[in-house]
Amino acid sequence: MGRVQLAAMTVLAALSSAPAGMGLAAEPVRTTPAYAIAPKAADVAAAQEMGRRMSSAMMRISRVVGHRVTLDVPDMDLRAHKLFAEAAERTAQAFEDSTLVLNGREKTISITRVLFVEGERADAQLQGETLKITVAVRTGMAGPPPERIFHIIATQATA
Repeated sequence: MGRVQLAAMTVLAALSSAPAGMGLAAEPVRTTPAYAIAPKAADVAAAQEMGRRMSSAMMRISRVVGHRVTLDVPDMDLRAHKLFAEAAERTAQAFEDSTLVLNGREKTISITRVLFVEGERADAQLQGETLKITVAVRTGMAGPPPERIFHIIATQATA
């Protein structure tokens, strides 16, 4: 169920339970039956595909750095699942490229979490042990290029 649908249902529920003296309708608002608001098969398939691709990227990154790295997408519209999955794959590629360069230098990558967020422009920033990847959904940019992520990993995230 999308964010908009859930918000609309919450508003409708609040309106239908408000007292009559508040300028709202006294009779209950009719809502869509529960079976009609179930996630569409396409949404389920999109979520499954994104989960598979994110899981694969997480395993690649964790294997490269030698410790568990979690990938987090806290708030995302399912229609943008391909962009977020592509951003995860780009990030995994950047981690793999950085280990090729850092190999033999006795350095470790200190990142423990990769956070994917939606923003106005594609970007990557290191905030402590969290690598924040911004995906520009409106412009169709699946995060910054792997070279930008690679540069941050190789220069800022090594100990």
